[in-house]
Amino acid sequence: MVRPITFLEVVVLLSVMICATWAAQTPPQHDIIHYIEARQDANHVYIYGGNLTIIVDRHPWRLAIYDNTTRKLYVQEAEESSKRLGYGRWDGKYLDIYQGYLLRLGGIVEWHHATDASLKSTMPGPKGAPVSATIEVETSSNGKLLVTFENFDERQVSIRTELQNPGENNRIGWGYLTPDADEAFYGFGERFTGANQRGHKVGSWLEDGGWGLGKFDPTGKIRVPKGERSTYVPMPLFISSKGYGMQLDMFHRSVFDSKTSNKHMHIMAETHYMNLTIFCKNSIKDTFTAMSRKNGKSLIPPLWAFGPWNQLADEESGVSTLDRAKQMLFDQDIPFSHCVNTVHYFPNGDGTKAEDAARITELNKDLLNLGIKSTAYFNAMLSQEWNETYEYAARQGYFYKTKDGKPYNYSYEGARAFKVSQVDYSNPAAAKWYTTQLDRAIKAGFRGWMYDYGEYTPPDSVSYEGHNGLYMHNLFPLQYQKTCHDYLVSRFGNWSSKYAPDYVFYVRSGYLGSQKYTWAHWTGDPSADWNKASGLPAQLQASLNLGISGMPFSGSDIGGFEWWTGPAPSMELWARWTQLGCFSGFMHEQGGGRGIGDKTHIFDTAEGTRIWRKFAKLRTQLSLYAYNAAHQARDSGIPIMRHHVLSYEGDHEAVKQDYQFMFGDSILVAPVVAEGATKWSVYLPNIEDLSNLWIDFNANSKYIEKDGSFRIGFTGYLQGGTTVDIDAPVDVVPVFVRAGDIIVTTDPRVQTLSAASNTSVRSFQSMDHIRYVWAWPLRGNDWVAEGGLYDGSEYVLYFGKMPGVICEFLAWHTPKNITHVVQIAGPWLSVPAGVRYNLTDKKLANAGSVENLLSRVDDPSVSEWYFDSDMNTLWLKMGPDVFDVMPLDYV
Repeated sequence: MVRPITFLEVVVLLSVMICATWAAQTPPQHDIIHYIEARQDANHVYIYGGNLTIIVDRHPWRLAIYDNTTRKLYVQEAEESSKRLGYGRWDGKYLDIYQGYLLRLGGIVEWHHATDASLKSTMPGPKGAPVSATIEVETSSNGKLLVTFENFDERQVSIRTELQNPGENNRIGWGYLTPDADEAFYGFGERFTGANQRGHKVGSWLEDGGWGLGKFDPTGKIRVPKGERSTYVPMPLFISSKGYGMQLDMFHRSVFDSKTSNKHMHIMAETHYMNLTIFCKNSIKDTFTAMSRKNGKSLIPPLWAFGPWNQLADEESGVSTLDRAKQMLFDQDIPFSHCVNTVHYFPNGDGTKAEDAARITELNKDLLNLGIKSTAYFNAMLSQEWNETYEYAARQGYFYKTKDGKPYNYSYEGARAFKVSQVDYSNPAAAKWYTTQLDRAIKAGFRGWMYDYGEYTPPDSVSYEGHNGLYMHNLFPLQYQKTCHDYLVSRFGNWSSKYAPDYVFYVRSGYLGSQKYTWAHWTGDPSADWNKASGLPAQLQASLNLGISGMPFSGSDIGGFEWWTGPAPSMELWARWTQLGCFSGFMHEQGGGRGIGDKTHIFDTAEGTRIWRKFAKLRTQLSLYAYNAAHQARDSGIPIMRHHVLSYEGDHEAVKQDYQFMFGDSILVAPVVAEGATKWSVYLPNIEDLSNLWIDFNANSKYIEKDGSFRIGFTGYLQGGTTVDIDAPVDVVPVFVRAGDIIVTTDPRVQTLSAASNTSVRSFQSMDHIRYVWAWPLRGNDWVAEGGLYDGSEYVLYFGKMPGVICEFLAWHTPKNITHVVQIAGPWLSVPAGVRYNLTDKKLANAGSVENLLSRVDDPSVSEWYFDSDMNTLWLKMGPDVFDVMPLDYV
């Protein structure tokens, strides 16, 4: 049916046409090959590439990088010889106290700095013009460094430096001036104790994450045994608050030091070469985009990964996993989509015996019937006790080796200690063999697995390709993860698709570029406490820093994993962690762990169960919103959990907030991460390009315990740029929505996000024809709200106050047969007298009550409205044939 076009649509279409015309005339800058010009005179070498001018003082060497249009200085090399380009020798020993940690005993015994420089050569590109330039640098010890400038892009350049004839020299460094004391450095991978790493030495070396000292550490900063910077996912990159960024494109251990001197950033790599990319952008957003383009982006996880994850076997002793699943779905109306099964295929081959495999297969089949997908457990280590399998892999040479060619083994410290060897994925045959082990889990009906460890590659081991462990250590997780990625994509996916296969493997280790091989990360083994170094607050920090560094999908073990320094998690901790999980990349409940005494569980009490259900309901309803954010992550790299440096970099107060974040575009979350707190202060950032208004979700909505739904309302706006104190009892998490944004949710009755054969289960697939829409329009001369979804659906609310202009809600480009249940909450001046639709004089029927309207939600032939005066909310039920509604008699 053809309908008349509205004025608002004309404006939007014209805007789209103008933008499309401009885009067609403007080629994407990153696709252009930037040729360079290089020359020198008696005092300087000049290199012009892309939008950059690089000037090197020749006597002595000193590097500076400028914008060649504005002459803005991005980088000025340090003046002190010890901080300039140089190299030296570290003398000492590496000491393994446990395979997950490496101590270095020793120090630098000599250091040599760059002195004189001259242009040595240029490299011609496809059309003969030069695309790189190499400078030869003399040093204070008569050594030579070759410094090559290449891969120029728009305000971006790679600098490759190598010491010629290194001999025993095994360190190389370079530093530049950072005179602004307010300059902050963000990124560096997963870090647990703060976003701004200014004033610290930040190393890039994978290690077991360490643990905190709980109540014995009042500072909340101590992670033992390796300190507060130890991490499972180091990344040698950072973004400055000034907008530029840097990363090392290499795998040797490196250190970024802004602690030794408060006026310098000094970068050191533990080898004789350094590959550095400098992003000379003018905003954090631009640098983040450029880094994402260079390092890769995650595939979009399957929808079911965004539902609640439950570790059913650990929730209630004496109740089978299947019975527990039925109890949650049918008796308690608790939605969930993912069963975490802890059967360890590696290192010991659990679940591979015929009788175990048959039992597991039957369980997974029964769970799939309910719409629940299960994951198992794998790691990269093989136990010597798994005799036949271990011996076969050893004979084939599938393990890392000692220097004398034997399988390298070390101690695996789990529930008990035993010896293992680590699979060497640089060996193509070993990687292929490992996927046959993954096949066992697939045949048993698993849809993925925890993909644990990755941090243990011994420094004195030797790889299949002949590299020592010092080189392979940081490279290992990428090879480990790529093996699984390639296996799943080649067998169950599509290499040209942006979507991951219908499987989830979630990892804890990683390095630069891991995101292009993974689509789920968890933050390791947290302590079940409030400790800022390793407990609940630290896990929030870890996810936000991962997001800044380019890994968009992460979550933590709800409830913690270890409780050695205090009691098992309290119900309050469980509740607060559940709230964080609801708004994380993944809502992953951890029923197991280790500590003194048995672990508690949130389902131990009726109140705990009620709280979990509330947030599992909210999480499931927000699954479409989260899935939309996942598509944004694929397009731009922007994570689901966004530190304010990625959203509000111009608001200096906002970027100081390390315990609140944006969940997608529209929702601000400030989890309560302090024990005993029932009030919580939240800073509301300034929103650019909008009316700078926020909605307190809890004060402007009502949770309906009976069915787990949320009804939105309106009591007032909050101004951006202000701090508010919020009441936060244990079942409430401070949440705010940007006024003017429309949020699309699922039907609150949905129990699982996977298809279910059991017709008693209300799966997303059986109810995806119903969408709920929440709209809090902006206040101004005109009310406006807008939003959309990854499938191209667009929703617009326009509420004019000029004479003759009326309220209009439009649903564009939505799939066929969609019924919309719309809630519009705002400062209504009066109750509408009626609602007409589709630009005709036809009127919707008045439902008489919200309950009446909702009772007919499954009937697509019924479209109606109701105004809830208690909540200041207009409800609209729009059947598939209704796409445009206008409340009457409201001007």
